[in-house]
Amino acid sequence: MTTSHRLALLAAFLLLGACTSDSAAERPRTAEPALVKPTAPQPPAPPVAPTEAALKIGQPVTGLTLLHNVFRLGDRMISGDAPESPAAFDELKAMGVRTVLSVDGSAPDVKDAEAKGLRYVHIPVTYAEVTPSQQLQIAKVVRELPGPVYVHCHHGMHRGPAAAASAAVLLGMLNPAQGVAFMKQAGTADNYSGLYACVAKATAADAGTLNAAPSDFPSVSRPAGLVDAMVKVDQAFDRLGEVRAAAWGVPADHPDLVPAAEAGQLADNLRFGAQSDEAKQLGEDFARHLAPALERASALEQKLVAGAPKEDLEAAYKALKASCTDCHSVYRNKPR
Repeated sequence: MTTSHRLALLAAFLLLGACTSDSAAERPRTAEPALVKPTAPQPPAPPVAPTEAALKIGQPVTGLTLLHNVFRLGDRMISGDAPESPAAFDELKAMGVRTVLSVDGSAPDVKDAEAKGLRYVHIPVTYAEVTPSQQLQIAKVVRELPGPVYVHCHHGMHRGPAAAASAAVLLGMLNPAQGVAFMKQAGTADNYSGLYACVAKATAADAGTLNAAPSDFPSVSRPAGLVDAMVKVDQAFDRLGEVRAAAWGVPADHPDLVPAAEAGQLADNLRFGAQSDEAKQLGEDFARHLAPALERASALEQKLVAGAPKEDLEAAYKALKASCTDCHSVYRNKPR
């Protein structure tokens, strides 16, 4: 190979190298994948508390004079205390109420309600719980009868709010946390653990389950035996409260009340309750809890008959109330 041939071949190789170098420079470089460090598993999100907007469903109804502890649960339900006069039913009508549902033990005033064009339904519940079957029946009343439905117990603070809240959960209007919050807004006492538990454990019901619930919707369900006796004890206690507020005299707005007779009725109904078949089934422990209340009710009656000093009457009343509270904590406020 001549010298000129060698020089030509060298030049060709140099030219090829330059072109290859330029092409490589023009190609974009592929970035290497970044290393991703594995993250530790995250704990589940805490339960979301009911929002302020959601809890506005339990805002009080104002401007009422004869009804108390009245709260709305959306467009379908209102919770409050018992209407006790034709004028109180007028207040219900003014709120748009069309059906009144009592969960109190005493018979409702069906006559006055019907005179105002309102339908009454009576499903009495205890202070221990609203049973699952009662929850379904109350929810069915709210779903099927003309509304709004006014749900009440006696004072509108314990059984009524629990019944309304549990029905609202079954109907999908509230979740259980919101139902419990509503009860607190309505003033349900913390010691009614059974009422709180039945709302906290409630779940939304499907249409088939609600359809299978009873549809007779009685206007009056008369309790018997122990329940009837304790309803009358509660009523006597309310009347004694009025006597007490009148400095242990006859209240000016209830001149028909006889203080000693009210204490005597309370003692009589405690006695009737103690003699009932239900009390006997509860056994000796129940009898031991009931005995102090009966004894103290009789003592209060005797003091009223004897015209004892107000200080003595006050002490006797507080002792009676304490014995009732002690018995309730075991036999009334908790599911058995």
